[in-house]
Amino acid sequence: MVGIREDLSDVITMTAPTEVPFYSGIAKKGAKNRTPEWQTDTLAAVNPDNKNVEGDVATNDAGTQPSRIKNVVQLFDKVVEVSSTAQAGEAAGRADELAYQVVKRGKELKRDFEARFTGNFASVLGNASTAGECAGVEAYLTSNVSRGATGANGGYNSGTGLIAAATDGTLREATESLLKGVIQSAWQNGGDPGTIMVNGLMKQKFSGFAGIATQYRDNPGTKAAVIIAAADVYKSDFGLHSIVPNRFMCRGTGRA
Repeated sequence: MVGIREDLSDVITMTAPTEVPFYSGIAKKGAKNRTPEWQTDTLAAVNPDNKNVEGDVATNDAGTQPSRIKNVVQLFDKVVEVSSTAQAGEAAGRADELAYQVVKRGKELKRDFEARFTGNFASVLGNASTAGECAGVEAYLTSNVSRGATGANGGYNSGTGLIAAATDGTLREATESLLKGVIQSAWQNGGDPGTIMVNGLMKQKFSGFAGIATQYRDNPGTKAAVIIAAADVYKSDFGLHSIVPNRFMCRGTGRA
């Protein structure tokens, strides 16, 4: 039979994940320089032997200045080009081809942001022929870390003005003991880590720690029961920590 119309659904199914928990959870502001800067400071070490004789003449204690740190602006882009003919045509699943492509590219950019910001990437200043690159948070961290044997911190170098990538140590089994050590270190140094962000493999490792519930619970309204086999919140000696899975982290130096 000739003339049967095609049967094309007016719905476009998109299965690619777009959740970016790190990028969504951090504060954002505009940059007015290629190398935006910020300052950090700390207090002197605790001194339980701090004592003075009555009537002693006070002398000045040595002061310290804040540390001035910076990163590099990285320019991300996605280029969209739609011909006037394609824009005028009638396409299934979208009324405006240009708008549809712009929305897609916007989601792709957010995924790129997430992978870069959470990764072990060094900063690169860039020049007329080299693109500037921002460092990822894993490269920036130099305290409260557990990198394993042969591992080394990267961090900010005041001489070069750049952040170096960290060096991954010898592979080892992820254990609750290692996690507790890092949480304790963060707390001891004034931190209050409320979120533990992990990739899919590490999320399953967390759920396999000793102490995870192995009980069944009723599913109200049905005859089915639910097996509790996941850990979404970890309670340590120093508070509650949400365990947030992230599909785009663990990229950069030493990563697949």
